[in-house]
Amino acid sequence: MDFYCIRAFSSDKFFGNPAAVCITGDFPSNAQTVAAEINFSETVFVKPYKKNMFLIRWFSPKDEAPLCIHATVAAAYMIHKKYGLSTLVLIHKRGVIEAQIDANDQVHLFMPTLDTKPLKTHNLSLPSVKEAFTDDVVDIFVLSHEQDVLRYQPDFDAIKAINKRAICLTASAKTYDYVCRYFAPKIGIPEDPFCGSINCRLVPYWSQVLHKNHLTSYQSNGYSEFILHKNNQIEFVAKANLYEERRMMIA
Repeated sequence: MDFYCIRAFSSDKFFGNPAAVCITGDFPSNAQTVAAEINFSETVFVKPYKKNMFLIRWFSPKDEAPLCIHATVAAAYMIHKKYGLSTLVLIHKRGVIEAQIDANDQVHLFMPTLDTKPLKTHNLSLPSVKEAFTDDVVDIFVLSHEQDVLRYQPDFDAIKAINKRAICLTASAKTYDYVCRYFAPKIGIPEDPFCGSINCRLVPYWSQVLHKNHLTSYQSNGYSEFILHKNNQIEFVAKANLYEERRMMIA
């Protein structure tokens, strides 16, 4: 099986969040084993469906993910390079994702906002928590200062003990509108260099706090900009780059 190593949320081959993109005639029965062997935070399998439509599935080293935006950025970028398509529809188990690639090879993904509710209690030792939110996937903590997020030393055992897939820390920032970090050691991702899907929760929050619909964000190893449209749809504007092609013998 051939796969492409692509860094999403950066145009630099030594920056951004790497994903493995496998474009295949059918989803392999051992997809989870392949993803564990590749051992990126996400491996994405893409199957051509018809015209500009593709089926898509995402796998962390330990499970099948319900959604992964950085791997979707990588997949859209690679489909564009391989097939010359600039408008794509990516079909997954829960819905569809529309993607466009502009003249500068930037990927535009259109995603719905995701609702959260207040988180009342937690057992983590965190600095300067102003607010906390949660859903069925992640606990989100808004800290008072940018440096509290950037300097945080995670207690991975404590994070694994919570009954969620991951936690996220975020704060307003100087160079960007906000920073965040995303930790998911329970599924084999100690820290994701740039988690895209968390921004489906953060963009509506920071848009309301900062009173703006065009936002920028930085994580530990990537950056992106977002446009919150009136229909509660977020437009991700992200760069990507192909830095390696590999072959795995899986038979």
